[in-house]
Amino acid sequence: MPIVSRWVRPFLNERGIRHLQRMGEQDICWDDSDWLKKTQTVLQFEVEYVVDTLADALSFAAARTFHGCRTDDAGTYRRIGIRRNDPAVLADEVRRIVSEEDQLAYLRPAIEQRLRDFDS
Repeated sequence: MPIVSRWVRPFLNERGIRHLQRMGEQDICWDDSDWLKKTQTVLQFEVEYVVDTLADALSFAAARTFHGCRTDDAGTYRRIGIRRNDPAVLADEVRRIVSEEDQLAYLRPAIEQRLRDFDS
């Protein structure tokens, strides 16, 4: 985003934006600390300082935000909105995923017991 690029430019080291552009798009979520490590490689200041400074700079800004879970189809938010947690619906979705994904085949024999044991 050009406005963010202009804001962050004074914080970047000599590698800066060129290095970030070469990295390409990264699928890193905010709760994954890998983004801190990757960002630190192009900063001339500690990443925590830059994040705090950016947060202060944005404190009076208005932003449109969206729930950021790792869904396989983000379009569902636009089509049906954010739904309340429904354990039965979530359990059905887990069953569907486990039955369709060969990498999860090892879970199939015990999926019902695992769902019963998972009280969250």
